[in-house]
Amino acid sequence: MYHLIETLNRQEGITVLMISHDIRAAVCYASHILHIGESVFFGTREEYLQSPQGRLFAAGKGGAV
Repeated sequence: MYHLIETLNRQEGITVLMISHDIRAAVCYASHILHIGESVFFGTREEYLQSPQGRLFAAGKGGAV
């Protein structure tokens, strides 16, 4: 499913807004992430991984919520 959505976005230029609790998939497939939790983050995948929420995810403490 994610591959199909990614193909539509990249090859057809279709904008996709997806809401998910699966942070791992969001980091894998999204170009931008909006993370709403104790604080709010919006930015690119790379910026997310440098944010406090992204560092928790990378440390294994922020998997699927």
